[in-house]
Amino acid sequence: MAEPTRRAMGLAGLTAVALARPGAAQAAAPPFRRGVGVYHIAGSGDRLHPDGTYVTPFFSARRQQMRNAEMRALSAAGFDFVRLLVAPDLPMRTQGPDHSQLFAALTAVVSRFRAARLKVVIDVHSGGTLPGFADKDFLADPASPLFARYTAAIGELAGWLARFGPGVALEPFNEPPSYGAADTAKWAAMQRTLHDAARRAAPQLPLILTGGQGGGRLGLLALDASGYRGSNVLWSFHYYDPSVFTHQGSGGHYANLHDVPWPEQASDVVALVAQAAGGALTGGPRPVGPDLAKYALSGAGPADVQRDFDQVAAWATANGVSPDRIFLGEFGVSRSYGAFHGASEADRLQWLTTVRTAAERAGFGWSLWSYSGPAGMTLANEYPAVTLDGATLRALGLRG
Repeated sequence: MAEPTRRAMGLAGLTAVALARPGAAQAAAPPFRRGVGVYHIAGSGDRLHPDGTYVTPFFSARRQQMRNAEMRALSAAGFDFVRLLVAPDLPMRTQGPDHSQLFAALTAVVSRFRAARLKVVIDVHSGGTLPGFADKDFLADPASPLFARYTAAIGELAGWLARFGPGVALEPFNEPPSYGAADTAKWAAMQRTLHDAARRAAPQLPLILTGGQGGGRLGLLALDASGYRGSNVLWSFHYYDPSVFTHQGSGGHYANLHDVPWPEQASDVVALVAQAAGGALTGGPRPVGPDLAKYALSGAGPADVQRDFDQVAAWATANGVSPDRIFLGEFGVSRSYGAFHGASEADRLQWLTTVRTAAERAGFGWSLWSYSGPAGMTLANEYPAVTLDGATLRALGLRG
């Protein structure tokens, strides 16, 4: 990031004017208990001119809009926070007036959520929206100029966000794509760099950290949290097990898969295996038949969810982490509604209820994936959103 010192100074002046409580002291670990991911506003980058600069004003496209009434509806349903996705290329690639306008737009969005009585987690969430700005690019080399720019952006975001006072948090990286012992160790070192950059800018801001291996349960279990004692940190994991059930019909590998049952029922899955063998279920880089065959033998059900959450709880105890500092940052199932054909409604709701109650029994906060967008794993019934799915809200223990 070019000229971070001058830019940060300019940003400080901007936010001091724009925020109602500049420089307010940050409370220790504000509770983030019941949340939902919001990715359609700033989570997928923004519109670009042919020369690669951003179209302003930021977040002004129709697909990026979220009315105040929508925010209030989430609060009225019983959510207490949103996990607001922000694409990392936005703060990394803007300069000068565009950079100031970007943070003014982000400030306005966060302020509107806070006015609706919703806390905000800023999730820096790369989806590979632009060449050279995908997860694998950021984490390829801890000594690279690109990672240095990413680190500077995290520091700047932390300093900006801390000025809101209590009720906000920063998640420096979503789902790090690290696999294997060597990559897990590399990710742990890089996460420490990101943490320290945020801490220098915002000593008390709550930070949400995660393990490698895609940010899932196994990555968290492999992580040593002892080096973060004394820092205001929450620990995140994402849960989509079994993926052949949760991601059916959602695009990519499982795009043409639907009606996979949960809990697993061998007789029903065997029929799907036969369809896959006959070529009726295709899509993605590999055939789905082997995944279905493995699932048919798994006996997956509520006991597996409880076992997995018990493992996370045991990790927390072993690492001296209070249960209320464990953050189930994403979970969800593809719906069957409108143009989408995913899980059966009864099975989807049973899985959501099972996962949500397992998290709450353990004392973990949670965040559903997601609120609204052009995909089947959403709480809203439309895109742009108009109504919320009452059955999903009830499965979450909220007001449906």
